[in-house]
Amino acid sequence: MTNSKRIIRRILKNILKAIILLLVIYNIVYVIGKEYNEEFNIKLFGIQSVIITERAMEPELKKNDIAIIKNSKEIKEGDIVAFYKDNTLKIRRIYRVNNIDYITKGDNYLYVDADEISKEQIEGKVINKIRYMRIFLKILQSKGLMIFNTIILVIIFLLNRRVNIKRSKRKNKKVNYQNNLK
Repeated sequence: MTNSKRIIRRILKNILKAIILLLVIYNIVYVIGKEYNEEFNIKLFGIQSVIITERAMEPELKKNDIAIIKNSKEIKEGDIVAFYKDNTLKIRRIYRVNNIDYITKGDNYLYVDADEISKEQIEGKVINKIRYMRIFLKILQSKGLMIFNTIILVIIFLLNRRVNIKRSKRKNKKVNYQNNLK
């Protein structure tokens, strides 16, 4: 095998290890967070994903879609925002801006929401949506996958260590053989 192929193989192995490690870390943080707070979501660089659980924003956001939410200071009429109301994350469209408060409305509702929301309640603005990905996200966030990923990571680590030990022994044998020839 040429050196370039070995290097590419090593790089691919390291990338795979990094992906599995990131999945394990994500799962651990998510599972622990959900144990302490049912509304827990992981935010990374001000961006989080939320599974749509209600039909208030249909047809724009359907139940089981994933909404990608980004922290935003600029909120205007027509934006879809996520906010907490009674410890529940709601997603609604900004219907009207009143001085410092916002009037919201679900696209699927006939009337505006009864209570106005303040800027402090807003978690962020919906910047994108992913259709029908709830099953994939639930699998990704499951305890079973976390255990599976951890086992795979440990197996990869042990196999890699075993290979490195064998390489080291072969190298030592080769060096010893060459020294004996001299």
